[in-house]
Amino acid sequence: MLLEFFQKYSLKKIVAVFTLVVVAVVCVNILYSYLSFGKIIVKTNDEQNIIRIQNIESEDNSASALDKEQVQGDKLTKKVKAGNYQVYVSNKSGRYGVTKTVVVKARQSIVLNLNPGKAIINPEPVYGHRATDVVADQASLTFFDRTDNRIKRATGSGFVSPFPTYLFSKIVWMSPGVGVGQTADNRLYSLRGDSATTISLPFDTNQLTDFSISNNGVLYLSKGKDVYSGVIGGQYQKIYTAKLTNLKLFAGNKGVAVVEIEGNGIKSSALAIVLEGSKPVRKNINVRDVAWSPNGSRFITNSGGQNIVFDGSLKQIETFPAPQSSSFTWQDESSLFYSMRNQLWLRNIKAKSSRQVTAIGVGQDLSGLYLDSGKSYVYLSGDADDSKLFRVAINGQNGDQSFVALSAFLPETIGICMFNYINFIKPTMLISFDGSYSYPENCIKAGSKELKYYDLDSTKFQYTVIPVTNSSY
Repeated sequence: MLLEFFQKYSLKKIVAVFTLVVVAVVCVNILYSYLSFGKIIVKTNDEQNIIRIQNIESEDNSASALDKEQVQGDKLTKKVKAGNYQVYVSNKSGRYGVTKTVVVKARQSIVLNLNPGKAIINPEPVYGHRATDVVADQASLTFFDRTDNRIKRATGSGFVSPFPTYLFSKIVWMSPGVGVGQTADNRLYSLRGDSATTISLPFDTNQLTDFSISNNGVLYLSKGKDVYSGVIGGQYQKIYTAKLTNLKLFAGNKGVAVVEIEGNGIKSSALAIVLEGSKPVRKNINVRDVAWSPNGSRFITNSGGQNIVFDGSLKQIETFPAPQSSSFTWQDESSLFYSMRNQLWLRNIKAKSSRQVTAIGVGQDLSGLYLDSGKSYVYLSGDADDSKLFRVAINGQNGDQSFVALSAFLPETIGICMFNYINFIKPTMLISFDGSYSYPENCIKAGSKELKYYDLDSTKFQYTVIPVTNSSY
């Protein structure tokens, strides 16, 4: 058969046909490339910088990195298939960084000038123990001290535990000094100033599985698969029935996000949004935490290493890579702070860009971000038992960086004297001691000596003495 083929067609004809086929294939590839690919050109200000281009797949609202290229230099040109990409530029050490999300269309070249800069803000130490659920304004700082499960409050005149007899397991604040706390026996209390009042529930206290309260005072409760809403002291109504019984609630000013958790509780199976006056919407997605924007029109969550911003109908607004991102706080409707391991980043949703703000010590991953009511500071809480509370000034305030040394040597015990610190309005050394010891002056002298040893001006500090038998600080 092969012999007959060569007898029928000359070698020249065979070569010509083969050449035409090859040319056709090449032309098709060139046309496909022309119609399907674009180009990203990244320029930066230092040949030592690290440039990374990462392709983002965002189908079914669950993004994952498909491909990425990384080089060291001051320019990177990459031919890419049409789609969504994140461009990341950092300095050589990775300490300073900036990102930009772009949509590349076919036959389009996008030129970006990205410089990581060096304007990273040093975090300022605030408290020497692990603290969460922080709320603050210019006059007071209140937080949940995880070392003794008590609420602590700092003002210009002192440092106190406003509810010394209550051991809380969860706190949700509406505003500074106003919120709801849950104790170990599952009871809910309305917290206002120094007053704690029991909240009556529409079912037995032991049936309560979670709660959350919005800034405008709507309290959400879960019992098994059912979610209720109401106001403290008023009536409650059932607003949603989930498919699973392990629920986490996140209240916003227009409704509540219900995370439905299955199995061991590490990952959720679904996210439901229940807005006032609207039919609930539900989506199968693995998320952990939800943070609503100030007016409740949108929220952010993390799934599969991607931060995703949704509106109240679960329509995706944007997504961007953020591995190990676990905490968020909104600055306004179009910008928010988020964590990536031990780093704090600021995202501008309209510009689709992010910049690194600060970082705490390596190994101290951030688990809580809290913006004060004046939008002057972001308070940073770590996830480790020995982590400490920090804050960063976001409006250019000049903090006293000499106090950074506080977190290096405190808390500390010298003899019978135990030392800690609270740095709010005026830095304070907290001194606790054996209650039978009636002469705290020696502890104060020892504390002052310790400050001087670390080149800290002891005259800038005030001293608060707390007998250890009353409360552990």
